[in-house]
Amino acid sequence: MQNQDRDWALKQLGVEIGINPYKLMPLKELLIRALQSFPKGATVTQIKTYFRGRWGLDIPTRRLIVSLSHLRPAGIHCGPGRVWKILKSGDQ
Repeated sequence: MQNQDRDWALKQLGVEIGINPYKLMPLKELLIRALQSFPKGATVTQIKTYFRGRWGLDIPTRRLIVSLSHLRPAGIHCGPGRVWKILKSGDQ
């Protein structure tokens, strides 16, 4: 299922049960989606602001940092300036 189809289905479910549908999604998936919107990477503050503005989620900073660090095996990297980004093959 593509992201748009899944988002639509989640929104419908959220309306039916009366909650923010993005609370139902795994944080890992939301972090990867957020970082895909920042090709040059983003700080935790930028990610936190994105979550709030895009999905109406207020995730504690500490939880974001811990979750991002757990995504290192998936190619998420923290570089200079504490900027998190998705590494492409060949990046270091």
